[in-house]
Amino acid sequence: LNGCNFAGPNSLSIKENDSAEFRVEITGKPKPTVKWSLNGRELSPSLDSNIIIKSFDEVYTLKIEKANVKHAGEVVVTAENSAGMIGKEVVLKVEPDLMKPVFKTHLIDRSVNEGEPLRWDVSIERPYKGVTVKWFLNGKELTSSENVQISDDGEGKYHVTISEAKPEMTGTLVVKATNSCGTSESHASVEVKPFACKPEITRPPQDHIVEENETVKFSAIVTGKPTPTVSWYMDGKKLENNTEIGVKFDESTGKTSIKIFQAKLSDSGKKITLKVENTQGQVEANAMLTVNKKSEPPSIVSEMKSRQVNEGETVSFSVKVTGYPPPEVTWFHNGEPIVPDGYVQTFCTKKRNDQIID
Repeated sequence: LNGCNFAGPNSLSIKENDSAEFRVEITGKPKPTVKWSLNGRELSPSLDSNIIIKSFDEVYTLKIEKANVKHAGEVVVTAENSAGMIGKEVVLKVEPDLMKPVFKTHLIDRSVNEGEPLRWDVSIERPYKGVTVKWFLNGKELTSSENVQISDDGEGKYHVTISEAKPEMTGTLVVKATNSCGTSESHASVEVKPFACKPEITRPPQDHIVEENETVKFSAIVTGKPTPTVSWYMDGKKLENNTEIGVKFDESTGKTSIKIFQAKLSDSGKKITLKVENTQGQVEANAMLTVNKKSEPPSIVSEMKSRQVNEGETVSFSVKVTGYPPPEVTWFHNGEPIVPDGYVQTFCTKKRNDQIID
């Protein structure tokens, strides 16, 4: 600049929240246009509320009120007129006013349905390097995963996002901000309402046919939210765990069953009913129990006796047999099957099997 005299400014080192003032005296003809910039960005009082730029005669000042660590860096003043441009660089150091972090924006309570997303945002006053932020859900630290995203957005802003909320996440969320001076926390309650649906019997019990004294098992698979209650009935009478009957229900798999350890003939033909119920409704399914008498092989328990009669007289032979199902009885004479006719009759009672020959 023609006849230039450029005095100042000087580098400064201040503490956080103090004011920084730079003063420079510039002479030149014609009178130059003076601009200030910080870390490459031109400063303007209209854009920066804590920036004051003044000039009086040939003295130009830049004042940064309540400076914080983000104001630290390179300050440049330039002067320009028709004769040319000149500038000077100085450094502003801002020493952090160390204290434990203070949350400016806190966590807020959230309540969502199962499967819906969750997000929390927090911010810290006077952010600077050296602060670590961690998130905890029900005492367990959260880490980034497919379902959880943790972000440092810069300038003291942080957020966590959960893509799909699960009922077991219900509880308390805590965010902790730590520096060399200590730790601050913010808390929020989390409620994840389980997805509700009516109960359903996806695999109903089947009919069973067994022999008396055998063990018979009826099983089924059920679903529903909230987890339904399961009850088994025999002809309307509720079945409970005891020495004769075992009742099971695994809530994690939805598998349920009953075992009748010694089926009785008196239970044959009875209806087995499964009832499933929750807050959304009720459903039931039926199956039949058939109990047959235990099979027994045929046995002759009373032998027939030899007979001697006169020709023309009637002679009768009888035997007693057992077995289940009732056995079929065939009579033989000299190795040939006896066919009932006018001379021969055969008949069976519950107690014996007789043949009469006239």
